[in-house]
Amino acid sequence: MNVKDRIYEELKYVFDPEIGVNIVDLGLVYDVEVTEDGITRISLTFTTDDIKQQERLCAGVKFAVSSLGVMKDVEIIKKETVKWTTQMMNEELKKELIGIN
Repeated sequence: MNVKDRIYEELKYVFDPEIGVNIVDLGLVYDVEVTEDGITRISLTFTTDDIKQQERLCAGVKFAVSSLGVMKDVEIIKKETVKWTTQMMNEELKKELIGIN
């Protein structure tokens, strides 16, 4: 498994504080970029406008990626202009949570 895939796997342990589901399956993670100099840039959006909740989520993301021990730094790029909707969830989660087929 490459580093980017390992990062996505670790991010599945970060749960959205409002919905209680991991941020990968919710579709909050837009992109993970790993640079040659050991920096990870993660683009994500949020289910809430609450800054405290966003800060908690970002701290969880940084902790999860740092726990791999292979990255020098983790940068969070907030996609604040993009509002989360249920259509961003993966198909399995849509079926499980809201019954969309």
